[in-house]
Parts: sequence; structure tokens; C-alpha cells
Amino acid sequence: MDNQNNILITGSSGLIGQILLQNLPSKYTLSGIDLKTSSDSRTSVANLLNINEINHYYTNIDTVIDLAGISNLNADWNQIYHNNIPVTYNSFEVAKQNNVKRIIYASSNHVTGLYELETPYSDIITGNYHKVDSSKLNHINSTSKIKPDSPYGIGKSFGESAAKYYSEKYGISVICLRIGTVNKFNKPMDIRQFATLLTHRDLIQLISKSIDAKSDIKYEVFYGVSNNKWRIWDLAEPAAKISYKPTESSEVYRDR
Repeated sequence: MDNQNNILITGSSGLIGQILLQNLPSKYTLSGIDLKTSSDSRTSVANLLNINEINHYYTNIDTVIDLAGISNLNADWNQIYHNNIPVTYNSFEVAKQNNVKRIIYASSNHVTGLYELETPYSDIITGNYHKVDSSKLNHINSTSKIKPDSPYGIGKSFGESAAKYYSEKYGISVICLRIGTVNKFNKPMDIRQFATLLTHRDLIQLISKSIDAKSDIKYEVFYGVSNNKWRIWDLAEPAAKISYKPTESSEVYRDR
């Protein structure tokens, strides 16, 4: 989008928030809010559960990168219900009130996580590659039915629904990213992550392409994953619509 340079990152003290603050191109003016303090002076302490407290941080913001919320897959429903859902809603609502043009919502692959209990995906994420004909693999994409694998995944699917509502009703351009595995080590830490890894470099490309995507994008859902040989998620959609073409693969770490 033209002149979309004022970027607010919610949840900016978390791992992904820190990667973005430290590595996004200098053409963007970055700020962040988080419950946790940060050594980065661009992050302010604010509670997204309090809509009045966060409102002024969205003033004159072009794009919100919404990362806020409990990111623990093992979080129980009570935590998701009382924290993640209202935090997500508040962020969308305040963005609307302040005429934010685009929201990049950090969804999760766990919105469709139960597919990993089904073949051939179950074989891939457990490393039984000999059972899979990769030439016939149907990658999971945005048209695949929602199958959350946890309260965390349910909360993220709510976020995608909220995104659709604010896009359709208020005209906000929203890109939902079903992010794969981003870890501080920037490499696979178990066999599943050879399929699900999103490297830091590819993450930066994905977010940058989402910020800069044409203004005629109204609502899209993309998977965020590197170009891993055994990925189970589609990359054709983000390639076609925002020119995201990851350059790294988890295979370089095989047998290391």
C-alpha cells in the first residue's frame, strides 16, 4: 500500500515482535505496545484489555501488526476466553476507530491443527516420509475447513472471524497469517518443525510483503511457512496475491 509507513506492533515484546522490531526495513516507522516492559524504546507498556488505555497508540497508524495474546498452545479455555479473545477484539475495534487502513493479524497454523492427526499429514509431521507420495500431496490452504486443535486454535479462529467482520463491514484491509513455527534458535527443534519452520528471514519477507500488498486486498488468509520440502501448507496463495516466495528451507538442518 502507498505510504503505509507508520506501523504499530501489538505484543511487541514477544519473540516475533522482537524479530520484527529488529529486522523490518528502515522505511517503516515502528512502534509497539505490550504488557511487558522492553529494552526497546519503541515499545510502550499498555494493557490491550483496556480499550481506553490503548486508543491513542493507534492514532496516525497506517498498519497494525497484531501479535498480542497468550501464545502458549497449552493455554486453557479460561485464559483464551478472558485474555486472547477480548484483546483481539479490542485491537480491531480501536483500529477501526482510528481509521487504520490495514491489519496484519497473527493467526496460527493451529486453526487447522487437527489435520495433523490425519494421513498423509500425520506421517509427514512424524517423519514417516516413506509413506507419502509428495507429488500427490494436497497442501492445506485457506479453503480447507477449520479444525482447531486447542483452545488456542479456537481463539485464533475467532480472530479470523473478527477480521472478516471488520473487513466486510468497515472496509479495513486485513491479512490473516497462519504462522508456522518461529523459534529463537531459527532452526527445527523436533521432527515436526522440519515441516512447519518459518525462518526469521522468511518471516520478515512475509510481513513486509503483507504491509506493502496492494490496497485492493480486502481479506485474505495465508500460511506462513518457509519453503520446506515436507511442508503441509500451501504457498501458492501468498505467492500469487502478495508475491511471498520464501527463500529458506529446513532441509539444510537435516542430520546436523
